[in-house]
Amino acid sequence: MPRPPSKHGLEKKYKPWRKGKSKTSKVSSMDTDETKSSSAKTAKPKGSLRHVLRGKQRLLAKLVNSNNEEDEESLKRRRMELETSIEELQNEIAQKEQQEKERQNAIKSH
Repeated sequence: MPRPPSKHGLEKKYKPWRKGKSKTSKVSSMDTDETKSSSAKTAKPKGSLRHVLRGKQRLLAKLVNSNNEEDEESLKRRRMELETSIEELQNEIAQKEQQEKERQNAIKSH
Protein backbone atom coordinates (compact mmCIF):
# COMPACT_ATOMS: atom_id res chain seq x y z
CA MET A 1 0.00 0.00 0.00
CA PRO A 2 1.55 3.36 -0.99
CA ARG A 3 2.26 6.08 1.49
CA PRO A 4 -0.16 8.97 1.76
CA PRO A 5 1.16 12.06 -0.02
CA SER A 6 3.09 14.46 2.18
CA LYS A 7 2.72 18.23 2.18
CA HIS A 8 6.22 18.92 0.83
CA GLY A 9 5.73 16.87 -2.34
CA LEU A 10 9.22 15.39 -2.41
CA GLU A 11 8.15 11.75 -2.31
CA LYS A 12 8.38 11.66 -6.11
CA LYS A 13 11.93 13.01 -6.05
CA TYR A 14 13.42 10.76 -3.36
CA LYS A 15 12.75 7.14 -4.22
CA PRO A 16 13.79 4.42 -1.75
CA TRP A 17 15.44 2.33 -4.46
CA ARG A 18 17.69 5.24 -5.48
CA LYS A 19 19.35 5.71 -2.11
CA GLY A 20 23.13 5.43 -2.29
CA LYS A 21 23.29 5.05 -6.05
CA SER A 22 25.09 8.22 -7.01
CA LYS A 23 26.50 8.51 -10.52
CA THR A 24 29.54 10.31 -9.15
CA SER A 25 30.48 7.68 -6.58
CA LYS A 26 34.08 6.53 -6.95
CA VAL A 27 33.62 2.78 -6.64
CA SER A 28 30.39 0.95 -7.30
CA SER A 29 29.18 -1.68 -4.89
CA MET A 30 29.74 -4.39 -7.51
CA ASP A 31 33.55 -3.99 -7.45
CA THR A 32 35.69 -6.59 -5.79
CA ASP A 33 38.46 -5.93 -3.29
CA GLU A 34 41.11 -6.26 -5.99
CA THR A 35 39.63 -3.54 -8.18
CA LYS A 36 39.12 -1.27 -5.18
CA SER A 37 42.77 -1.47 -4.22
CA SER A 38 43.97 -0.87 -7.77
CA SER A 39 41.64 2.06 -8.31
CA ALA A 40 42.68 3.62 -5.01
CA LYS A 41 46.32 3.55 -6.07
CA THR A 42 45.70 5.21 -9.43
CA ALA A 43 43.08 7.72 -8.28
CA LYS A 44 43.99 11.36 -8.65
CA PRO A 45 44.18 13.44 -5.51
CA LYS A 46 41.08 15.40 -4.61
CA GLY A 47 41.21 19.14 -4.83
CA SER A 48 43.64 21.39 -6.56
CA LEU A 49 47.37 20.78 -6.52
CA ARG A 50 47.85 23.71 -4.17
CA HIS A 51 45.40 22.27 -1.65
CA VAL A 52 47.06 18.86 -1.81
CA LEU A 53 50.45 20.52 -1.37
CA ARG A 54 49.21 22.47 1.63
CA GLY A 55 47.81 19.31 3.21
CA LYS A 56 51.08 17.44 2.76
CA GLN A 57 53.06 20.35 4.19
CA ARG A 58 50.78 20.46 7.23
CA LEU A 59 51.14 16.71 7.70
CA LEU A 60 54.92 17.03 7.49
CA ALA A 61 54.88 19.82 10.06
CA LYS A 62 52.81 17.68 12.41
CA LEU A 63 55.14 14.76 11.88
CA VAL A 64 58.20 16.87 12.65
CA ASN A 65 56.64 18.53 15.71
CA SER A 66 55.09 15.39 17.17
CA ASN A 67 56.76 13.82 20.18
CA ASN A 68 55.48 10.32 19.51
CA GLU A 69 57.67 7.50 20.64
CA GLU A 70 57.46 5.60 17.39
CA ASP A 71 60.60 4.09 15.98
CA GLU A 72 62.79 6.65 14.30
CA GLU A 73 63.20 4.70 11.07
CA SER A 74 59.50 4.71 10.27
CA LEU A 75 59.33 8.44 11.05
CA LYS A 76 62.34 9.08 8.84
CA ARG A 77 60.90 7.01 6.00
CA ARG A 78 57.51 8.73 6.26
CA ARG A 79 59.20 12.14 6.32
CA MET A 80 61.26 11.34 3.22
CA GLU A 81 58.13 10.13 1.39
CA LEU A 82 56.32 13.35 2.26
CA GLU A 83 59.25 15.52 1.20
CA THR A 84 59.54 13.77 -2.17
CA SER A 85 55.80 14.05 -2.79
CA ILE A 86 55.94 17.75 -1.87
CA GLU A 87 58.76 18.29 -4.36
CA GLU A 88 56.79 16.45 -7.06
CA LEU A 89 53.72 18.57 -6.37
CA GLN A 90 55.77 21.76 -6.53
CA ASN A 91 57.17 20.66 -9.90
CA GLU A 92 53.68 19.88 -11.19
CA ILE A 93 52.43 23.29 -10.04
CA ALA A 94 55.37 25.01 -11.77
CA GLN A 95 54.66 23.07 -15.00
CA LYS A 96 50.99 24.03 -14.90
CA GLU A 97 51.85 27.66 -14.35
CA GLN A 98 54.29 27.58 -17.27
CA GLN A 99 51.70 25.95 -19.53
CA GLU A 100 49.11 28.54 -18.53
CA LYS A 101 51.59 31.34 -19.21
CA GLU A 102 52.37 29.91 -22.65
CA ARG A 103 48.67 29.51 -23.37
CA GLN A 104 48.01 33.14 -22.46
CA ASN A 105 50.90 34.30 -24.66
CA ALA A 106 49.55 32.22 -27.54
CA ILE A 107 46.13 33.79 -27.13
CA LYS A 108 47.64 37.28 -27.15
CA SER A 109 49.78 36.67 -30.23
CA HIS A 110 46.99 35.22 -32.39
